[in-house]
Amino acid sequence: MFSPDRLEGDKGDAEVAAPQAQPTELELRRREQELKARYEDPRRKVEAQKVWNKRKEIREQEKVRKEKLQALLQSTEDQTVSYVESSVAPLMKEHTEITTRFDTFSSKEQALQQEQQGRNFFQKLKYKVVHDPIADELKKVALQKEAEAQALASQEEKIKELKQRAQANLAHRKEDLQGNDVEGQKIYESAKKALLEKTRTSNKNSREAIRNTFLSMEKGELDIAKLAKESNAVVVHTIPLDGWHMGSTSMNNEEANTNKLTAKEKTDIILTKQPDLSASVLSVETRAGQDMFYPFGYILDGKLIASYDKDEGTVASGDARHRKEEFHGTLQKDAKGEFARVAETDAIRRASTQHNESIVHKPEIKGILLDEAAIAQGESYFPGDEVREMFASKEEEEKKMPEYKKLYGDSIINSSEEIRNDMGIEPKTLFVTRKRTGLQKAIEYAKQTHPELPIYVRKVDGIYTIDGKKVTAEDIYA
Repeated sequence: MFSPDRLEGDKGDAEVAAPQAQPTELELRRREQELKARYEDPRRKVEAQKVWNKRKEIREQEKVRKEKLQALLQSTEDQTVSYVESSVAPLMKEHTEITTRFDTFSSKEQALQQEQQGRNFFQKLKYKVVHDPIADELKKVALQKEAEAQALASQEEKIKELKQRAQANLAHRKEDLQGNDVEGQKIYESAKKALLEKTRTSNKNSREAIRNTFLSMEKGELDIAKLAKESNAVVVHTIPLDGWHMGSTSMNNEEANTNKLTAKEKTDIILTKQPDLSASVLSVETRAGQDMFYPFGYILDGKLIASYDKDEGTVASGDARHRKEEFHGTLQKDAKGEFARVAETDAIRRASTQHNESIVHKPEIKGILLDEAAIAQGESYFPGDEVREMFASKEEEEKKMPEYKKLYGDSIINSSEEIRNDMGIEPKTLFVTRKRTGLQKAIEYAKQTHPELPIYVRKVDGIYTIDGKKVTAEDIYA
């Protein structure tokens, strides 16, 4: 159970029975901090690093977006310049040709005017009376110059309009890109805000879960025996016996490769180290809900840390367990209510393969639960075996064999066996070999390893003692 007493070691009966002073505010804060450090700090450190990485990723994405925008703007300007140059080039060529013709006519006009002005008195007088060919030529040249001037003005207007259209298109494109920049900036700010809000919500929920769980523990509301009786449920941690099929769950334990541990080694860890255990909440009234993960399990007492309606795959780190999900802490705002909800769900759902999961602190074993139907239906997964027991002497064999035959009857395969060796001697190996079903194997393992614990059998309509008496959570947790 999560309290300084449990953390520092169990105290003797006399000391426990003695009246205890109310803890000080400082002591209560220390206990709450222990709870936080055990179940929330590891996850929040990981979360903080993930948040930092996410913020960095968002900043990098914004930087890349800005760089792309600047590249697009520069590219748009370059394309506009290139377009103007390629479009204006033929117009400018024609403009040059018109200018050249205009200059030619201007030069011709100037030459004619000089020729006309260079006449003597008599020539000037003459051409006042007779037709002047230079004057006609000058009129013709003037008309040609005017036509070229108009063409030149028209060409310049075309060039001006083309440049204006290009600049307008450029401005419009820049406006679109800048509009996209505004939208991109909004997305960037929204992503930052969403991450901040998510972090704040996660931290707020974590603080509330820590405080509520701590207060519930102090009030004794998370004692498993109390919760189990209220919901008529049991909390069970299962293990596979040696020779049984075992699912790979070693990735959920940072301390040991559980796939390589024997059943006894796992049991010893539970009994000696009392680490936090993952467990399932099972209805006592019916087997309608989930199957046990393995059909051999320990009924647990202790302190409930949290209950989830699905298999969370909680991870063992040291002697604590924690949830893996980012932004979802291990502790819950209403652990008592979650337990009741999970227990109720297990009692009503049918043939579910979905396992719920709870975390139990400082587990204490109240009994052993065997799932009779699961063992019978899954012989390939949970098989029985053959057991050979040796006798020290002929006298022991003769003394015990009647008892073995009474106990095991048809399960006995053979007993003493004669073996001939190279020396021609025929010694007798004194033994008895018998077959065990998966259920018999589980019962005998329970009796051998925990002779002091009651054994219960889970049947379709409820849980029974090994003698066939139907029980409730009140009986189991009495």
